[in-house]
Amino acid sequence: MNRQDNSTAEGRAEEPPRINGSDQPEELAVVVNNPLELLCISSGIPVPVISWMKDGRPLLQNDNVQVLREVLRITSAQGTPRVRILSNGRYLQINNADLSDTASYTCVASNIAGKMTREFMLTVHVPPTIAPGHTNITVTVNVQTTLPCETTGIPRPAISWKKNGQLLSVDQNQNTYRLLSSGSLVIISPTVDDTAVYECSVSNDAGEDQRAVELTVQVPPKIHSTEAQYTVTEDSQAVLSCVAEGIPTPTINWKKDDTLLTEIVGKYRAVPEGDLILDNVVNEDAGDYKCVATNDAGVVERSLTLTLQMDGNWGQWQTWSQCSASCGGGEQTRIRLCSNPAPLNRGRPCPGDSSQISRCNTQACPASKLCLVEDYTEDYIQTGPGQLYAHSTRLFTVDGVSVPYTWNHTITYDYAKGKMPFLVETLHASSITTEYNPLEETVDFKIYASIAKGIVPIFHENKTTEK
Repeated sequence: MNRQDNSTAEGRAEEPPRINGSDQPEELAVVVNNPLELLCISSGIPVPVISWMKDGRPLLQNDNVQVLREVLRITSAQGTPRVRILSNGRYLQINNADLSDTASYTCVASNIAGKMTREFMLTVHVPPTIAPGHTNITVTVNVQTTLPCETTGIPRPAISWKKNGQLLSVDQNQNTYRLLSSGSLVIISPTVDDTAVYECSVSNDAGEDQRAVELTVQVPPKIHSTEAQYTVTEDSQAVLSCVAEGIPTPTINWKKDDTLLTEIVGKYRAVPEGDLILDNVVNEDAGDYKCVATNDAGVVERSLTLTLQMDGNWGQWQTWSQCSASCGGGEQTRIRLCSNPAPLNRGRPCPGDSSQISRCNTQACPASKLCLVEDYTEDYIQTGPGQLYAHSTRLFTVDGVSVPYTWNHTITYDYAKGKMPFLVETLHASSITTEYNPLEETVDFKIYASIAKGIVPIFHENKTTEK
């Protein structure tokens, strides 16, 4: 409060203005859209004239002003009186305060004897509000998330968070939570335990606000370690296990050769716990299977192999082999294969023997015969390029008995290596070895032979001359 005294010794009847109240600026606050009245009661001789200033400038200079009797009206742009000066300045009335009213207001009382002022520091407060945002948030475990609580208000609101009704000590859990300047709460690495209802509360001198956010932390599916290899016998039951966990509870499907087994009606049975049951397993059921676990947080799969253990079974006996002897008793064998089917995956081998032996040609062998072929010569006629031809009869002695054999044969040779030099060739056969087969009555023999110039026969021709 400032005072200027202009009284003189000659004018003792004059009295400078005095304003009731403290000499220090008075701090006031009003909530936005609420009314406020500033009081300026003064005294002095003569009666002081009261005026008002806002942030150092008279209210009459730049505001829309209307004077009605003792009422000074400062109107808004829409023409509605919002700030009024009443009772010759004693009251400054603000209706529906807004942020523009935050200022320093000065009441000035003056007369011819002096002037006095009183200052009011007015602040318009705004209740806190929380911006609209998601109230249901779903995140994946260990993925950082932010719970929104964007807050405005004057003065700056105080912010606190609760989890399931219990106050969160953010400062004492800085590895878990972080509070942003906006009011939002950061959960650094959410776990399943962070699934809860969170409440953001904001307050200041003008009011308070709350917002609830429900957080759900999901966990991707995980398939517990199970057997990767299953072996069963034919026509038995196979149970393939797949135990999965996750939040929410995973849905389990099965594939074989990338085909969903649910598409094969009646062949397979899947139980709620996740197992796949196959009844009366056959060879076609063997192969690679996949267990696929799915929820909103992800998909995981595991491969399993089903093998069929089969015992071996004999195929048909094969034909007998040739007898080892043509007479006097020999042996012949036959075999069968363990291939109908062959043993699979440690199945039992076929019982019994894979081969049989039988006696054969047990009749007595005939008496031995001696067959000799003596050295001989034979004439050949060249019948064409690379060919020599002969036709003759020879006598063979078998056990002292001469037996005639007819020869009718052609010798061929490589004509490209040269022509035979003579039309008639003589073949000299010697060093003859023979082997007689008494059952087939055949002779196998080997001959060492050489060819030389033959003798051309001379034919005489009788001629008769007619006279």
